[in-house]
Amino acid sequence: MEILIQNWKRQIAYKLNVNDIISSKYVKSEGLNPNYLEINAKEVFRLNVIGVVVEKMGHGHHAAIIIDDGTSKISSRSFENSLIFDEINVGDIVLVIGKPREFSSEKYILAEIVKKIMKTRII
Repeated sequence: MEILIQNWKRQIAYKLNVNDIISSKYVKSEGLNPNYLEINAKEVFRLNVIGVVVEKMGHGHHAAIIIDDGTSKISSRSFENSLIFDEINVGDIVLVIGKPREFSSEKYILAEIVKKIMKTRII
């Protein structure tokens, strides 16, 4: 059985600050259409955020970090790949690329890529 995906294109990961994400409108789409944030009349399906890790949590198959970019804080979560945060520590500066999600009126980033930009330095 062959599945063909025609005209599929990866969405742009918009560089945003956390405050813009938190203050934006979250739109839940019907069917197979992805959910998105409405920011400045744009539909934002993927996010690109840089911040400092201020907290790290892990429970079984899901894990999370909280990042602070100077405008606000937001959590980045992973439910299927908890190893995505293994090399990340509190104090690291990270780049997070992922999809916007909302649970109980709290917006978060469903992590696709987490890359350490700068390591923690202990003096």
